[in-house]
Amino acid sequence: MTELLVPNEFLNELEAEHRKWLSLFDPQHLRNWETDHADHYESAMAEAGVRQLLQQHNVIAQPNPDLSTARRRPDFLCSASEVNFFVEVACITIEKAIEETGLPHPPRRSTGGFRNLNDAIWSAVKKKADQCGNLPYPALIAVGTFHSYAAQLSFSKSMLDMLLTGEVNWSRRVDTHTSSVGDAQLTTDLRSALFFTPGQSMPIRSSISGLLLCTLGNEQNMMGVLHPNPTHPFPPRILPDVSFCEVRIAKGGNSFSTHWIQIPVVENGRGPQLATSRVTVQDLVPYFQQSSSYQEIMRWIPTLSPEEIAALERYYREHQEELDEEDRLIRARSGQRKNPDWVEQIAAEARADRLAKLAQVRDANAVGDTK
Repeated sequence: MTELLVPNEFLNELEAEHRKWLSLFDPQHLRNWETDHADHYESAMAEAGVRQLLQQHNVIAQPNPDLSTARRRPDFLCSASEVNFFVEVACITIEKAIEETGLPHPPRRSTGGFRNLNDAIWSAVKKKADQCGNLPYPALIAVGTFHSYAAQLSFSKSMLDMLLTGEVNWSRRVDTHTSSVGDAQLTTDLRSALFFTPGQSMPIRSSISGLLLCTLGNEQNMMGVLHPNPTHPFPPRILPDVSFCEVRIAKGGNSFSTHWIQIPVVENGRGPQLATSRVTVQDLVPYFQQSSSYQEIMRWIPTLSPEEIAALERYYREHQEELDEEDRLIRARSGQRKNPDWVEQIAAEARADRLAKLAQVRDANAVGDTK
């Protein structure tokens, strides 16, 4: 497979920093990584990138102390808030991401539609499941890619929901006695669901406690999904700045639902925004000022869930004075903006044309009424 990851200043710094970190432990760890770096540069850098992301989330990480060659073990032994857990890194290469999604790298304008990375994630997790067996602590698989555009679109709420439940379809319940049609509902046969066999409600791959979906490179991000019934449950509270999605099985196993828990507000250069969306706190300030209901907000921004709105509102209430002042300044700047004269002229001509056509319609209607 062709290596499309090109060394740059960020990667060179990450590489040097990772070598320095590995040098703190048994020398065999650095030798193993150097071999991987020579043979599979992108996967070796993904391992370094995931380790850096974990440490940025206040995780204490060390190379897995088990150096036995009899069986591959997870890459890292970690701890946070006095909870131990393992992390195994799986890399979706840039070439694989292009193949799966159809998205170019680097991204270009007007790329058209795309396919998600769920099949690639599913395949990576299936290959790694055995490495998570027979462990004393929870085990997470960190799936990372340096194809930031594919990650941005695929590591999203709707795509990760489908990763847990499989692809869904709309259906309607029909009453055979009255021929009446009920409300539309979503159904799934769990095909391509990460932790289920198609048509079966009993979870599989219970050795995996969950996944961390990692966007690597200059624009780093991390989101998580949890196994519904793992051997060792992973407590998401120990990573409070990471959003996690979980699937819940209703009693009887005939229905499933996904729930996003622990939705933080993060700073990604656009102002405070949801970790699960590009919607910023400032986008909702006018709604909060008007005491709009969550239903009203979702009518205007249907991609938001009540949990996400609640997260944004909590942030707004905690920083209300400065956010209200920022909103006032934004409105003042908008009021002062003036289009160039030629734009105003075109707009005026368009308005005049519309008014003339409306007048013609009214006149025609008036003539029709007198007949």
